[in-house]
Parts: sequence; C-alpha cells; structure tokens
Amino acid sequence: MSSSNLAVLATQTLQEALNAQNTIAPASTQWQACLQSVYNQYLPALDQFAQAIYTAWTTAAPVPAIANRVTFNQLSAGLLALKDGQGNQIFDADDVNTAVNAFYMEVSILVDAAGLSGAYLQNGGTYDATQYIFISDNHPSTSTDEHGAELDDEGLAPNMTVNWSASTLQGSPVQLVQFIAADPASWSLLMYDPIQLAPGSANQWVAYAKPKLQPNTTAVYHFQFTIPGSNNTYTFDPYIGDHREPPN
Repeated sequence: MSSSNLAVLATQTLQEALNAQNTIAPASTQWQACLQSVYNQYLPALDQFAQAIYTAWTTAAPVPAIANRVTFNQLSAGLLALKDGQGNQIFDADDVNTAVNAFYMEVSILVDAAGLSGAYLQNGGTYDATQYIFISDNHPSTSTDEHGAELDDEGLAPNMTVNWSASTLQGSPVQLVQFIAADPASWSLLMYDPIQLAPGSANQWVAYAKPKLQPNTTAVYHFQFTIPGSNNTYTFDPYIGDHREPPN
C-alpha cells in the first residue's frame, strides 16, 4: 500500500479503511498485504479486526459479489498470517478459530449413499432418513441432533454466513438440487434464500442471515438432493434458528 494510501488511513476508522479496500478479492495475492497494512496502522484486537474484515467483505458497500465474499477459511488464514514487527505470528490459532466461528455456520451433510439407495428401492420409494443422513455444524453447543438427519442449528447471528456442503461417506459430491423453506414466512424472519455457491457446484450452497433477526425463531427447511449412481430424489428437513441455546 502506497504512502498516500497510508495517509488516507490515518483519517479513517478501521472499518472505513477496510471498506475502502473491499474490491480486492480475498483470493487475490494482494489481499494479505492489504490486511497487514491496515493492521499495522490500527493495531486492532483480534475480535475487532475479525469483525471489521468480515463486514467489509460481506455487507459493506459496494457489497462484494458472492464469489468475492470472504469465506471461513480465508478469514482464518488472513488473521493467522498477520505478523508483528519481528515477523512473529500475532494471533493464536485457537483464538482465531473462536473469533471466526462467530460469523459462520458451516453445515456438513454426509450421506450413506449405498444404504439410502438400497432402502429406497427395497421399500418402494420410502426410507428413514435418520439412518442414512448425518448432519453436523461448527456450533455444537447451540445445536441439537448433532450428526443426525434433523440437526437444529441454533445460535444464528445477524449477517452470519451459512454454508452447506454435502458428500457421501466416501467423499463423492451429493447434489443439493433444490432448497425449500417449510414456512417461508418464518424463514424470512431469519435468512435470505440460499443459492449455489458457484455454478456447477450443487453440493455447496450459501445463504446470509438478515441484519435484524426475529428473536427466538426457528425455521424448518428442506434440501432435495441426488446421489451418485441414482436418478432418484431424496430429501432431509433440518432446522435453523437464533436461540442462544437449543429450545426445549
């Protein structure tokens, strides 16, 4: 970053300084240098810097395109790569993980494809999803049915990024072909509708929480999906909400 740009930084808040740089994509080779320069100028605490980076690369104007919004891994790596004047890592890995977790809900869906397909064929199109679908997230302390087919992801926060990724137990992609909100009115109190993370990657979807959430709301949703080697469509129906702890 040039000396003239550093002079401008001196008249801006931390958030303003990062917002002004948010046209630099996190995947760019320039992004880490940008973070380091801003850090050197302001010397923010970890939580403050993580929040400011996340805001700049998700919701600050101009709002970055979906492909250029900062991901969990990018934000974590960016914070861990920061160095002090002696070249030492500034932030501890566990502290970074805790800070970054606050902005993301990472939902992982594992499917026993062979078992599910076999049950579907044997039972004329019916199946017990709880035996073949296993869903987990990165907020187990505020979730129920962790590793079950009806995971209730609670702890949703304003502007949070929610990512869904789906695969078989063997690691092959599971295609999430359609999202359905069981009650669109309840869903809209919490979230914008999910979209595929990138064209051609139907096993990865992303959605963003609203800036203001309806307190103590939980919504049911469905993903219809297909598995390798089968033309049949399957579904599961987990929950998502903004309770600070799982509802009774």
